[in-house]
Amino acid sequence: MNDLFFWYCVIVSAVLQYAEWRARAARIKRQEEVFIFNLKLWLLLRGVNVF
Repeated sequence: MNDLFFWYCVIVSAVLQYAEWRARAARIKRQEEVFIFNLKLWLLLRGVNVF
């Protein structure tokens, strides 16, 4: 029973770490997309056609 509880904890912690990694990756990707969009908007206002 103790061994089963150990493996349960290992699996749950691995799943939580994976979910946190996915959320962090999505947040970083979203920040990059916002930065690129703001850069394109700034260039468009300067008269450069990027879209």
